[in-house]
Amino acid sequence: MVWVAFADESMRQRHDGSGIYAIAAPVIDLAFVEELRSCAADLARGKQIFHWRDADDRDRRRAVEVVAELGALNFVVVGIGLQNRRQERHRRQVLRRVLWELDQMDVSHVVLDSRRHQQDATDQAAVAGWRAQRVISSRLRIDHLRPRDEPLLCLADLVAGAVTAARGDGDLQYVNRLSACLEEITIELE
Repeated sequence: MVWVAFADESMRQRHDGSGIYAIAAPVIDLAFVEELRSCAADLARGKQIFHWRDADDRDRRRAVEVVAELGALNFVVVGIGLQNRRQERHRRQVLRRVLWELDQMDVSHVVLDSRRHQQDATDQAAVAGWRAQRVISSRLRIDHLRPRDEPLLCLADLVAGAVTAARGDGDLQYVNRLSACLEEITIELE
């Protein structure tokens, strides 16, 4: 099997003033990617893409049901202690752990949700540094795409949103449904 992952982030400030930063990465067998792209596109329900932040509770519940039925491993790293002024530094800490874990799982390709050009370039520079430090191997291919170009990124958006809803707001309904296919790791942000 050839494993690929699609990764997106979600952030939340908790009621106690501390923040969380999560990156979710559904891991999918390459043989099923085309089939799952069709499922992901269906989640949009007439919109260009499904986005957790823009969805209402009914659409979120429906989308979580679809993801739960897919059976893919939804891997998430949650960084606690997010400070807005250190957001990019904290992203790198979470992304480093996500990529290390995916590399250990023999994932061959990771597609990250593209942000702005400069932020994507910063990610790629960090990746080059982690390769030089042997944190991740050179066999792990990493690209940035926009959700309109890669519908499977909406699965990562959904999982990240569900996790931060649970961790940030105490709304467990979504992660409870995903529990059989969800693996979370928590790290302290510096």
